[in-house]
Amino acid sequence: MAAGGCMLQVLTKIGYLIHIGGGFVGLVSGTIALLAPKGRSLHRTAGNIFFVSMVLMAAFAIYLAVAIPDELVNVFVGAFAWYLVGTAWLTVKRRPSFTSVLAIAAISDAKVVFAGGISGTPRIARHLWRMCLRLTLAAGSGFTNGFARLLPGPYHVPPAVFLPQFIPLGFLALWMIRVRLTAWSRRRPLAQ
Repeated sequence: MAAGGCMLQVLTKIGYLIHIGGGFVGLVSGTIALLAPKGRSLHRTAGNIFFVSMVLMAAFAIYLAVAIPDELVNVFVGAFAWYLVGTAWLTVKRRPSFTSVLAIAAISDAKVVFAGGISGTPRIARHLWRMCLRLTLAAGSGFTNGFARLLPGPYHVPPAVFLPQFIPLGFLALWMIRVRLTAWSRRRPLAQ
């Protein structure tokens, strides 16, 4: 029994390291992707790193939710994170008419599936809100949960710590205005 408990403790520590490491890499790479010129090599590379780090972070969030008592709600949070980043990545990685993987998506994606996919401005808008929402959730978790645990003793999270999580939402609003209300997506050929 003691050997099994020790092994679980080691696996849980490794899980925390990968979860936190994935979150940190995701925050950095997501910020780079957010600020880099869209469709260019830096944006694509940072976006792919963000995707991989968020998938790892979410997978280990699910593991930790099962391994640690009273954390079961994080199974759903991890699955939602995986869904957001996965469908956002598929939106730009696949051709605009690709829909077979999207059939697995939530009910909110039924319109996309039945329409045979999306292209142009709606495709970019879909990618934007999913990636920016995932980055917002990662920043919120990192700053208000992860950072707060580093504070000594019983901690009270200062209100300023909550602000960084809203930065991606501000960028989301700016990019949605730019993509939806200008001809930005029609002026630039986007990489498939």
